Amino acid sequence: MRTTPLPVIALTGFLGSGKTTLLEHWLAKSPVAAEKSALVINDFGPVNIDALLLNRPNLQLLSIAGGCVCCTSYGELIDNLAKLAENPELELVWMETSGLAEPDEILDHLTSPKLQGKIRVQRLVQVIDAAHYPGPWRLRALEEEQLRYADWIVLNKADLVTPDLLEKLTAKIRAINPHAVLHRATRGETESAHFWDAHDGAVLASVAEAHEAHEHDDCGHDHACQHVPAPTPAATLYYPLSQPIPRAAFDRFLSELPPSVYRAKGFVRFAEEPAVVQTFQRVCEQQETLILPVSKAGAPPAPGLVFIGPQLDEAWFRQQLAPWMSRPASGGTRLKMI
Repeated sequence: MRTTPLPVIALTGFLGSGKTTLLEHWLAKSPVAAEKSALVINDFGPVNIDALLLNRPNLQLLSIAGGCVCCTSYGELIDNLAKLAENPELELVWMETSGLAEPDEILDHLTSPKLQGKIRVQRLVQVIDAAHYPGPWRLRALEEEQLRYADWIVLNKADLVTPDLLEKLTAKIRAINPHAVLHRATRGETESAHFWDAHDGAVLASVAEAHEAHEHDDCGHDHACQHVPAPTPAATLYYPLSQPIPRAAFDRFLSELPPSVYRAKGFVRFAEEPAVVQTFQRVCEQQETLILPVSKAGAPPAPGLVFIGPQLDEAWFRQQLAPWMSRPASGGTRLKMI
């Protein structure tokens, strides 16, 4: 039975970096049994796709959707962690943040007075997409900030770049964060030696210097300090699907997505195999699409698509998806891009 503060391992990383895939591997390797673990998943969109994918038997799962925990949903995050900490049987909490999360704000919330003495940050992990670093130009400063605060960095998709480029990328990362542990990964599989080592206060100490340096930046943040360029209002749009989509029509729809779409994901059934629900993930600026059958036990998730990006034309999406919807689509939730 635990008598010390509840350890929290937080994963950050830009959209499409592979956080969920990495977390799947680490959940399988974790020395802490599923029934003694909890998973907090945050998704910027109104439907938490990652939470549905990571749901496991005996694993307590909390889903926070429709906003980022570093901004609009931070109160829900703090309350949930405080409740988890009250359970002495729990030994570990995993937390996957939105790809748009600011790490300094995450740390601020994890050290909230409401959580003092109840939790401790064991790891702050940053997942980097080696094949597309430094990421979309619009949010490059945010990705660099996520990297700067990490104490454990995973350079994912390392198999997709040449050894020479990998060394150059490693040097760039080290120039930003020379202190973090750095591991390379292929499809989320990476060495985990010493990952489970617990050192009270080590994570907060390792990022204190970066946090202090940023406090003196001339930036004007909406809630504390603005670390990224002036944000563009963004939307998260969700469209439930009731009918299977012909694969050719779906591919054509993807090829015509507006350039303002940062991320698209969800669950879909294809007309060629209507009994199978497929999980769909796309990082649009990378032109990278992943479609795989949902293999988890139990009832399959309801088909529906989520789109994230600024200035999304809701009428265009409704028109394109109308043949496969039984009712009018949600207009989407307008959220501020953090």
